[in-house]
Amino acid sequence: MCFMAIAAMAQAANIEVSYDWTSFDRNGTKITRQMTLLAGQGLSKFYNKAGEYVDSLRSTPTGIKQYQEMAAAYMSAGQLSSLPQKTIYLYIVRNISESIISVYDGIEEISEYKFMYQEPLVAQEWEIMNDSTSTIHGYECIKATCSWRGRTWNVWFSPEIPIDNGPWKLCGLPGLILAAEDATGQHKFIAKAIENSEREIIPNPGNYTYEKISRKEMLKILRKYFEYPVEVFNADADGAFDGEHSTPINEKCEFLEIDYE
Repeated sequence: MCFMAIAAMAQAANIEVSYDWTSFDRNGTKITRQMTLLAGQGLSKFYNKAGEYVDSLRSTPTGIKQYQEMAAAYMSAGQLSSLPQKTIYLYIVRNISESIISVYDGIEEISEYKFMYQEPLVAQEWEIMNDSTSTIHGYECIKATCSWRGRTWNVWFSPEIPIDNGPWKLCGLPGLILAAEDATGQHKFIAKAIENSEREIIPNPGNYTYEKISRKEMLKILRKYFEYPVEVFNADADGAFDGEHSTPINEKCEFLEIDYE
């Protein structure tokens, strides 16, 4: 199979997987976002393509001018809502060769909220259910389960694609993870397309200055923003929105990792 050839080759060849990531916003409304896994033999990245595109434009003066011209054109056409926007800051970069994972995240509206942390690349401890199978995109998949950082995950991986990788931080199985859902139903990933790719893996395009902090510290800061966005933004804007308050956050809105308290 072509995917077996990818696994055996150097990083000049990559696999690209598109996932739908379903979760809930702070109002409890189900939302679906498009994410991409770009994986090579020694490096992989999980990210949002639209965000990467905007970051790449913002990284140079020429790109910034191009983006401004695009915004003006979309506005003139009355289609500003269709302008490529950066709504997901998340980049997860696995340096498989050095067993390190780097995570970048932040908030678009607050320039200082750009964070990153690094941690050892350690796989989850899975229980493989060999008697539970399913077919996803024509690939036979096997079910596996694990408990990790506050959640119980049920995933489907395909030994037909012998790549130890998957959406978000999920990994450590003898095949690519094509679907994953936590036991509460708050988060779900499902592969929508799988293809060969020769694209270069750029860890984090853009010209941001990321503050390096710990994993739990990042989650606590971002959680505070999700719970009290008006108050946090107001503090950043020197009281420009005094008197306004955030609405209560829905209990369905929670991070992928919930061990940060």
